[in-house]
Amino acid sequence: MAELGRLLIYEASRDWLPTISGEIQSPLGLATVEFIDPREPVAVVPNLRVRLALAEHATSILPATKTYHLGN
Repeated sequence: MAELGRLLIYEASRDWLPTISGEIQSPLGLATVEFIDPREPVAVVPNLRVRLALAEHATSILPATKTYHLGN
């Protein structure tokens, strides 16, 4: 479930989150990459308890997220 949750979060967010350019040191040298802009707040709100298993690993893809719960 964790891997499925990570893949769904990635696919759902890859086209609409704002990004910034940066550079990282890779084994092959300096690489230019795109990072998700950490200044933009992102909230994860799973609906129904069954989707908590999918949403619990969202922070591995989007580390600056906050998770909120709705319902009783």
